[in-house]
Amino acid sequence: MPNDSNDEQKHQESSSDVENSQEDENISKEEYQTQEEDLTEETDQGDETKLQDDREQNETKTNTSNIDSNRSSNSAKNFILGIIIVVLIVLIGGYVFVNYSVNNLSDNPTVVQAAEMMQLPLATVNGEKVLYSKYSKDKKALQKFYDSNPKGVRAPQNDKTIRKQVASRLIANKILEQVADERGITVDQKQLDKAKNQMLTKYKNKEKLKQQIKDKYGWNLDQYVENVIKPSVLQKQVKQDYLAEQGEDTDLKKKAEDTLEKVKNSDKDFKELAKQYGSKQTKSRSGDLGWFARGVMVPEFEKVAFDLEAGEISEEPVKTQFGYHIIKVEDKRTTTTQKGEEKEQIKARHILFETKGNRKFGQFMNKKLQGADIQMEVNMPNPFSQQARKQLGASANTKGS
Repeated sequence: MPNDSNDEQKHQESSSDVENSQEDENISKEEYQTQEEDLTEETDQGDETKLQDDREQNETKTNTSNIDSNRSSNSAKNFILGIIIVVLIVLIGGYVFVNYSVNNLSDNPTVVQAAEMMQLPLATVNGEKVLYSKYSKDKKALQKFYDSNPKGVRAPQNDKTIRKQVASRLIANKILEQVADERGITVDQKQLDKAKNQMLTKYKNKEKLKQQIKDKYGWNLDQYVENVIKPSVLQKQVKQDYLAEQGEDTDLKKKAEDTLEKVKNSDKDFKELAKQYGSKQTKSRSGDLGWFARGVMVPEFEKVAFDLEAGEISEEPVKTQFGYHIIKVEDKRTTTTQKGEEKEQIKARHILFETKGNRKFGQFMNKKLQGADIQMEVNMPNPFSQQARKQLGASANTKGS
């Protein structure tokens, strides 16, 4: 029995050990599961932390990139702005310099070119600009003309007189243009071509004429037409329109016709008759026109005069812009120039019956000139002011004495 009791006791102890072993195993499993769950949780937390770190790094990189981009953009904008500021400073400085130079009547080619681009005025006439660039170019041409020593022309003794001559001509031409606009008068290319061809027909050597224009004015033929012939054609048209408005002076024409009959039937010398009849100008000079070649007189007068033979008198009074003329050719000759060219010349006298309309037109244009609002935009007096006229007259009297 004692052995059975021991075996039972051992069995119980063995069973208890098994149970304890199982409990320990169960505890180990629970601890493993717990550890595994903790490890999984830690792993999940680590992954989330890593993802968050990656996001933060990406955000940091993005922000850094944006900051660098903004800095680059701001630098580019500042650079462009700096260039614009520099350009504006240069432009403003250039504008001030050109204005200052123009105001002091600079003839520097660069200044003149800039003034032309900027449309800077010499003066305004009734609100319209007379450009400084035009003035400067015309002054240069007139100075060249005087430097060529033309026969019978006395060059001004100072630059100031030339400036006044150019300015007064440009202002007067501007007023003429305004009067033409008021009357609806224009000069088209056909009229200019006609006037140019009339001039060219008077010269056998056209190329030589072009060279003479170049030597005297520094212009080509087209520039001469634009600067000299065009204003002349416009003035003639305005004058004709004005005279047509005034009506033909029929009494003057009849007086010229009656006088022509007296001249033809008189035994007196034409020289004496010219003193007796006609305008003051022809009376004072006995109608003497001296020797002249083609291109000197107005076309209407020239055509009749050169068709007459020596000793002949025009068959009827010749009408020109100045009035009615009775023409007598006293002599004719052909001369040879120093360069071997032959020129036909005539010596003539005339009796002029000056039209009242001609005087009235001069008065009409003078009235327009006196009533014009002329504002000088440079350091130069108005050439048409009373003070300027007195100064010019005093200068002329000094030269003549």
